[in-house]
Parts: sequence; C-alpha cells; structure tokens
Amino acid sequence: MNDRPAIILRALTGATPADILPALERTEDGVWLSRTVWCGRYTLRGVPARLVDVLIEDADAGPWVVERSRKAGRYDGAERDRIALRRYNPGMGALQHLVELTISSEGAEAVVQVGTWTGRYPRLRDHLDPASGGLRRIVLWHATRYYSFLLDCGAKADVEALAAELDADPASLDLGLAEANRLVSRRLYQIARRAGWRKLTLREQRRLGLEGRQWWPETRIAEAYSATGCGEETLRAAAGTPTVEAWAAGTRAESGPSATLRGNGLAAGLARLLAVPEEP
Repeated sequence: MNDRPAIILRALTGATPADILPALERTEDGVWLSRTVWCGRYTLRGVPARLVDVLIEDADAGPWVVERSRKAGRYDGAERDRIALRRYNPGMGALQHLVELTISSEGAEAVVQVGTWTGRYPRLRDHLDPASGGLRRIVLWHATRYYSFLLDCGAKADVEALAAELDADPASLDLGLAEANRLVSRRLYQIARRAGWRKLTLREQRRLGLEGRQWWPETRIAEAYSATGCGEETLRAAAGTPTVEAWAAGTRAESGPSATLRGNGLAAGLARLLAVPEEP
C-alpha cells in the first residue's frame, strides 16, 4: 500500500487560512508533507475525519496553493478526501490556473468547493443529547466496537472510570458529536497504550505477520520482531520503550522554539530530528 496521497489537483488559489479556519476543527495531530513542510490537520466542523481532512501549512504568508487528493488510511486502508492549503514553492513547478476554495454549510451537509469540483459530507449533531446517554454512551460504544480487547484484558475498570469521568464533566454538553467521538477515541487509545497494547499500521501487520486486527499486545509484537532478527533498538520500539533517537528527539522538541512542534510531542520531534516525513 502506498501511504502517499494521490494528488488529483494542484493550483494557485486566492483563499487563505483565515478564510477557511472558521469552518474547521483542529485535531491533535499534524502531518509532515516533506522534510521541511509541516501542516496542521483539521476536519470540517461536525464531519468525521474518516470522510475528509484538511491540511494547512504552517507558514506566515502565501502565495497559497490548494491540493485535492485521495488519502489511504495507514491502519485500515480506507480512502478519504484530503484538501491541503500550502504555501507555493518552486518545486511545485509552474502553476497557471487560479481556482476558488470555499467551505460552506447547506442544511445537514458541509460543502467544499475546489474549482469546478464539489465535495459534500454529512455533518453529525452539533451537540450531545444527555437524554440519549451523553458521553458515557459514546465511550461504551467505542469500547465495544474498536477497543473490545480492553474489556477482556483487565482494563474494563479503566473504561468504566473514563465513561463516568467524561459523563460528569459539564463541558461535555458543549461538544459536537464529531468532537466527542475524537475525544473518546483519544482517551481510549491512551488507556490501551498504558495497558500494554499497540496499534499496528497495515504495513507493520504485513511485515510482522500479525494480520487480521490492528491492536496487538506489545509482548506479541516484540516476539514477532525478534523472529525477524531485528536489533535491540527495534525491539525497544516495538515494546513501546523509547529508543535513544526518540529520547533525543523528545528533548529537542521540548526545548525548541516551535509551539506547534512542542504541541505535537515526541513523534513530531523525532520526525524533525531524523528528517523523515510523517503521515497520519
């Protein structure tokens, strides 16, 4: 599987980040498009990220270029639309066309217009309904559908505690359904990592012969790496233990001048230190 998105359109645009940011919701992760190009990752307000995401390059000024592409997910291979707003650089070649980029709402849909192309995406509810179970219901739904292994490996109490914590938070009533889903998924992910599980990309699953599901115990992953004859540093990474490079990258990320880099934490610091593009 090719992790790089297939670019369908690349053109100059008069749109700027300020024009589209009001229609977007920021996610916690970002994307390295190259060794020097870092983008914040957004979703359309109220629209799940599995349908479409929007990248905005961390740049002070244009000229701006819009890219439309299809991106395959690293974990399940499912494709989604991707819109990127980037600063023009000479490596893009001569771009003659100027297209419009707009994001608007029509009824229960978010509408993206890029030149003559239009993307329509269903929006979820703007606010949670406490009568339907609120965040507790969402936690249990995600746990049953995506994190069922937590219910069988001794972490069920942690899942129940998370459901009670989030459901009791008055701020949860201000969340849209898409925001709530992302929050719950992120917190369950953290519980899974603390419980000794790791989510493998499709490429990792195939390389290690651990196919059929995304989440595996770290001990089983370490065994699979050991069977391939990998070295100690690889085994440490497989078991979730920071490698020497990762530790150095984390230190650099914490002391660096970029707030965006610090906010993205260890992974972004490692990507910058080793100059390796990172894709979500």
